[in-house]
Amino acid sequence: LSFLILIIGTHPWNSDLLYFEAIFRDLLTDRHPLREFQFSASTFFFPDFPLFLFFRSLSNQLNGVLLAYATLQLIWVLALFKDWFKERNPIALPLTALLIFAIFDQSWFTVFYPVHHGGQWILGTLLLFKWGPLRNPNSPRKYWGTALMVSLFSSCDILYAINGIAPYGLLMLFDSLKKDSKMKPWKAILWCSSAFLMNFVFYFLFRKLTGSYFGWNKPLFGRWPQALLFFKEFFNLSIFSALFISAISWLIFKLKRDIVARFLLIAVLISAFSILLTGVWADHTNVRYFIPLLFAMTYACTDLIVTFKEKNKPVFWAITMAVALGAGLQAQGLIKNQVQSILTAPYTPAHACLDQFSRETGIKEGIGNYWPSKWLSFLSHEGVKIHQVNETLEPFFWINNHEWYNNAHPSFAIVNYYTNGQISPETLKAYGFDHPLEKRNCGKFEIWSYPQGTPLIRPTPPKPQYKNFNEFR
Repeated sequence: LSFLILIIGTHPWNSDLLYFEAIFRDLLTDRHPLREFQFSASTFFFPDFPLFLFFRSLSNQLNGVLLAYATLQLIWVLALFKDWFKERNPIALPLTALLIFAIFDQSWFTVFYPVHHGGQWILGTLLLFKWGPLRNPNSPRKYWGTALMVSLFSSCDILYAINGIAPYGLLMLFDSLKKDSKMKPWKAILWCSSAFLMNFVFYFLFRKLTGSYFGWNKPLFGRWPQALLFFKEFFNLSIFSALFISAISWLIFKLKRDIVARFLLIAVLISAFSILLTGVWADHTNVRYFIPLLFAMTYACTDLIVTFKEKNKPVFWAITMAVALGAGLQAQGLIKNQVQSILTAPYTPAHACLDQFSRETGIKEGIGNYWPSKWLSFLSHEGVKIHQVNETLEPFFWINNHEWYNNAHPSFAIVNYYTNGQISPETLKAYGFDHPLEKRNCGKFEIWSYPQGTPLIRPTPPKPQYKNFNEFR
């Protein structure tokens, strides 16, 4: 928990992390219709949004809300590992917690955030191992109940169908083929088929009830350079690669006698195949698409260290001390980066600059690209609202509401914000906006202001963008 506090206290908010805050304000503050809200490819409605909504109703301090959510995720992670290690958990659980933050921290911590695919995988997998058919083969209530629940999760995040439901279904099928198994092959096939069928039912129900569209927004095939990067990330000369190969080798060694090792290996293989197929891998920050790997490596490393305790105690204590030292060094680095209270979302010099501009001019509305718009709007102390636009100054419908553009009167632009899809001076010049009343430098960007009534948002009717065959209205 102390590591979570340190990490979240130093993490900058961005528009992705403000996804649920956007829905919260849209539904409960601005009272806009849900039917006009543009969701991301994965809605993350279950279980993430009810949890966020609960904590958000208790506090408007966004970092505190994030910390509460992340703490609950950590509790569920440790409950899952407690179930996996059973009688070995008194020594295994502290090691698990240390390993998460000592070795894999830069990858692990994103899993604890809302809308980063962790909520579905952690809670769904915990439910499957606690009450799933393999644990309760003769309980129709738990057999159908777990299928219903995990299919609800995956209908809001199709990735969980790939790296959670499918691996568990295959695990059931392989287990049913053993001579002494209580699970029948037809039951395993029925469970998996039913879970996938209910997944699509929930998917279409959500679409009909909200009128929204969402889907898989990554292209199938055609991203082979990313696939090559993916292989290089795991098979090179580095400490991480050594840990990766050791962990996978240990899971293979335990394959026959360890049901968790079987599940994790299946999940890793299916997840890796989906990443190669879609080419979503850019670097290690994309580990949110490869969540089973984090669990597989942490489980294998913990199990391997505990095995050393049983075989060679001096080696066990040496490794444990090395892990504890690594955790201490990580903590020291995080403490150095602490700049403010962990309970408040960052209020940066860029926010202060924008707010000062608003106080001096009385201007409250502007335009910006996707990344700074929510980050500046929601964390502004002056109630400044920035409308998302693309490089051609047309409305950018992504994690926002079409209604936000009705009666919009922006009078400034966020220019030269450093990340992709930026609004540049060349863009503004191309549309005749190269003579602003004022240019103000705010460090990360410039503010270009214009007379009231300047048509900064190009009039484009709200419409869905058909990116591939899986996205539709």
